Amino acid sequence: MKNLFVVTLILMATFSTTKAINEGPKSPVVSLKAVEDGKALFRYKTIPQNPVFVNVYDSNQRLMNSQRLLKKNSFAKYYDFSSLEPGEYIFEIIERGQDAKRIPFKFEKKETPRPIAYSEFEILTGNRLNLKFNALNPTGLTITAFEDGKQIHEERIFDTAALERVYRLKGVSPMAELEIAIQSNDGYQTRYKIK
Repeated sequence: MKNLFVVTLILMATFSTTKAINEGPKSPVVSLKAVEDGKALFRYKTIPQNPVFVNVYDSNQRLMNSQRLLKKNSFAKYYDFSSLEPGEYIFEIIERGQDAKRIPFKFEKKETPRPIAYSEFEILTGNRLNLKFNALNPTGLTITAFEDGKQIHEERIFDTAALERVYRLKGVSPMAELEIAIQSNDGYQTRYKIK
């Protein structure tokens, strides 16, 4: 019985030593994911062997960004591509004692759609103005009036897709240059000069 125990112990020790020799250092588990327009999330999912170098190259193999990261645990980091041209990039991750890992990443700029909206001003009798505004989707609206470049009125309207309003011009000089600015929260903007 004693011999069986000793043989089992020797086999376990041999198996453990062989497994430890064959394992060697593990390659890092990394991922890269586009999270929003112009930004990518880089995740390092293992405990790093410091330091970790992250290099970003463009399609012509020009170095666009290089960082030396000293981390004790797995980590995540955002990279901002919004100032770069659309195209293909390569993330190269270099860790001490490891082969370089290269991850391709394609960056595309998404054009924000222009809002579909319409507005007009109509001069009415009695020193009045009629504003009409229509939008495909409800949006916040800011209407600002200027007399000779000086702001004299500002109005904010929340969540509207259609609006018709009559404004009476009180205290405005008939000789003044009047300008009306309309701006929506979703990007529509226009200015009207009214004489």
